Amino acid sequence: MVTQTNEKNVSCSPMKNLLILLVAMLGWSVSRADIKFVNFNKIDPSGRYAGRFSQLVEHLPYYDHFSPDWIYEIPKDTLVQELTAGLRLFGTLKGDELETDLLLGELAHYLYNLDQKTYYDTAELYLTKAIGLDGKDPRGYWFLAYHYALSNEVVKGVQTFEQARSLVSDATPGEVLAGICVCHDAGQYAIALPVCAGSVQT
Repeated sequence: MVTQTNEKNVSCSPMKNLLILLVAMLGWSVSRADIKFVNFNKIDPSGRYAGRFSQLVEHLPYYDHFSPDWIYEIPKDTLVQELTAGLRLFGTLKGDELETDLLLGELAHYLYNLDQKTYYDTAELYLTKAIGLDGKDPRGYWFLAYHYALSNEVVKGVQTFEQARSLVSDATPGEVLAGICVCHDAGQYAIALPVCAGSVQT
């Protein structure tokens, strides 16, 4: 039986790379669920804060995963401040509510990855709200599944990912594919999700 916990995964075994490779060999590209799949133009049609959003995208490699040992030159506290400022700023914009909730949920998820554990619930709240706004958009389930997966909530992650996958069962392999690996003492999972191209910002 798998025990669920909010403690971070510290690493994935080499099996992760093998499984992701097998997925890629099927002709799909592999990527994470992240803010690149949020249509920021709908959140900020004026483009006033496009630079702030671009900076968040640029810094994704620092916080789209948990790093048990901080090895980067940029201080972790600087990134925490950047993300919390983004939550405050983008939360006040009057743009598309679904896109905004997806973005805020991801920013909270990144804060959780930076050891700001109180943001676990914040991420879950925003992403669940996004699902409530449009239950046919797979991104809400996909983002939430990723949040669970990287929080060692294995059962929730797999179940939520299955909900996302059920919404895009007709998508072709040539479309966007996201792969996640859930590492846990009791097992490992590599999951792939094709996301309809019309759902993401290009």
